[in-house]
Amino acid sequence: TQSTWENHGNMKNIINKKGKPLTSLSILVGIACVGGIVTCGTGIVLNIIMQRQYKKKPYIIKSLELINQYEPAKKYLGDQIIYKQAKFYGDKIPFTRINPDKLRMKLEIKGPKGNGCLFIWSKRLYTSDDETNDEWLIRRLDLEIFKPNKKWKIYEIED
Repeated sequence: TQSTWENHGNMKNIINKKGKPLTSLSILVGIACVGGIVTCGTGIVLNIIMQRQYKKKPYIIKSLELINQYEPAKKYLGDQIIYKQAKFYGDKIPFTRINPDKLRMKLEIKGPKGNGCLFIWSKRLYTSDDETNDEWLIRRLDLEIFKPNKKWKIYEIED
């Protein structure tokens, strides 16, 4: 009888479109590529969904209302300053921190004249024993404009 190693040559191989057999390495590379594409695609879709959810949060809506009333922001960014995206990663030291009762968040914003970042500090307002309340108090807002490179503290209240 032939050993398993000798039988290996008699096994049917998977054939590609050109009629050549695929090696186990090329099959594994193909599987890895498909897995990588699926993983990247999933990450992109989840980021889009998360950004859409954050766009509707009350502390972001209120922050954008306040920034659209601030004259230096209008001067450098234009009249309609809008949310571009929440910045969760990509910085050397991530600024965004979200806890159940307080948050600080970095938003990328844009207007007709330029781009910038809005930094938000906020805390959740609880009424009586209701822990599901989604009302937030904006404690501080800072604005950073890229061109020219300027930064302002535009809003702050004491606790």
